[in-house]
Amino acid sequence: MKWIRWLAAAYFAVALYGAAQAEDAPLSVTLYKTALLVGIIVVLLAWDFIFNGNWNKPRKARSATRMICMITDSQGENESDILAPVRHEAFEARTLAGDLLLARPAPAGGWSHALLCDLAQEIEHLTGEGADAYVGAVWVGSTEV
Repeated sequence: MKWIRWLAAAYFAVALYGAAQAEDAPLSVTLYKTALLVGIIVVLLAWDFIFNGNWNKPRKARSATRMICMITDSQGENESDILAPVRHEAFEARTLAGDLLLARPAPAGGWSHALLCDLAQEIEHLTGEGADAYVGAVWVGSTEV
């Protein structure tokens, strides 16, 4: 099928020559036609580079692992610490539909941003289809952030 692209490129090259040779056409029309035809020729000749030459190649599937991004890291004193009031409550990871994936009790010292990030990394294999994270009833992260 590559020869069809080369044939089409040759056809548009002839059309380009004709557009450039038009004597009674305004300059703007000639430039527009020339630019359009050059673009078509470039796409046809660079098809393999642009599209890897395979229309039927299946698209890359989303990664089977997606990690929860925690939003509990407060930036400065003007930003409230959403983790402080629920620090000693249980962690839950839920599917985007709300089904429970994992429940984990709070550590003795309570949850911190670093501990939650470590846990998110640890359970990444469970969150491939998307998940939300909660400490107590407070939403603290998601794969969709």
